[in-house]
Amino acid sequence: MKRKLKLAAVLVSTVLSLWGCQMKKEDTVNVVTEQPVLGVDVIGYEGFSHLSAYTLEGEASSVLYLPTDDYAYVGGTCIISKKEGVEVTLNLNPLLSEEYANKTLKQKLQYMLDSEYSVNYRKNYADLEISDIESLENGAVKAEVSYLVFDDEKKGYVGQWLDYYLTELEDGRTFKVVLRVDSSLETGQSGAVVEELEKYFETDFAYEDGFLQAKIDGYNPSEDELARMTGNTIPFGDFYIYLPEGWVKNTVYSNLLPGGTFYGLNGNSVEQNQLLCTIVMDAVGDSAELGTLTKGEQQIFADIFEEQLSQQYGGVNVETHMLGMTELGFVFTARVKDYAEPGTEMYIYYICRGTKIYGIGGTTIKSGADESELVELVDSIYSSMEAR
Repeated sequence: MKRKLKLAAVLVSTVLSLWGCQMKKEDTVNVVTEQPVLGVDVIGYEGFSHLSAYTLEGEASSVLYLPTDDYAYVGGTCIISKKEGVEVTLNLNPLLSEEYANKTLKQKLQYMLDSEYSVNYRKNYADLEISDIESLENGAVKAEVSYLVFDDEKKGYVGQWLDYYLTELEDGRTFKVVLRVDSSLETGQSGAVVEELEKYFETDFAYEDGFLQAKIDGYNPSEDELARMTGNTIPFGDFYIYLPEGWVKNTVYSNLLPGGTFYGLNGNSVEQNQLLCTIVMDAVGDSAELGTLTKGEQQIFADIFEEQLSQQYGGVNVETHMLGMTELGFVFTARVKDYAEPGTEMYIYYICRGTKIYGIGGTTIKSGADESELVELVDSIYSSMEAR
């Protein structure tokens, strides 16, 4: 009995000892009760419902509170996390050219916006709006951007809202923060995530529930954009082309033209009034050389091309028109009249890009078909095509 009591006493002592250690350990935990803001590097705050702490271990160790994301990217100077359709990209000490290294924050942010939304990229955005840069009381600067992008799979527009925030702390750390909300991903909690980010960054962000959908609903697309929305998307080498509804591949005619593809309104029927055609050919040299041709040299090029194409079709009438260098490549058109029989016509766009020549055109199969309708159709397809 004494032995059992002694053993029990030892067990009780051990349990009490462990409990005491546990209590002592809990007593030493640093519980953060005051909400941190950008620049306060503490771990342990649990007052946010949608934000969590992330640590950058790079050139300047920093603790940042951003949207809770199990798959967040955390690098040495960059964090990307997203939740409820709100994506935040944070960069520590973003790289700038020497020319802008000593500029003001406002000048730096303007440079970033000008680079990201330059003329070369603006064609990718519809209804692009960029606000003036606002200087804040804490010395930071910010700007709001919104635009629409076309989603080929959904055949409709997706809205994007962004807020750019740039700040430099007293300790020398510079942070660039970009908030992005995607209309296809936003939820009823997107606004709550943005509100907590406002508390952490000590600023107001201009996001409003329903703004992006209103932007989509209020947008009136151009004819080219409508063609992309309603047409059949066809990958075409370096491009996408958009064929009107109902135009599908005609394998019967396509088998007659190696490297080319015909499309018709009546599928594989050989009873067609008109056909569309695409073809890709290897070029001799690089098309960039064509961009250096003078107007006179372009005319010589056109004359040679007309002569060769006319001979190919037995001396028929050929007319070319030089569009010159475009964002798609060096472009010219050719109209071939009476190529098969009187009243038939071919109308083709030639796009010289890199070491390839892309041909997009149409042909009337039977005499008496509407030539003007063919030209309008091919023009619309060329106008709406996009580089991939």
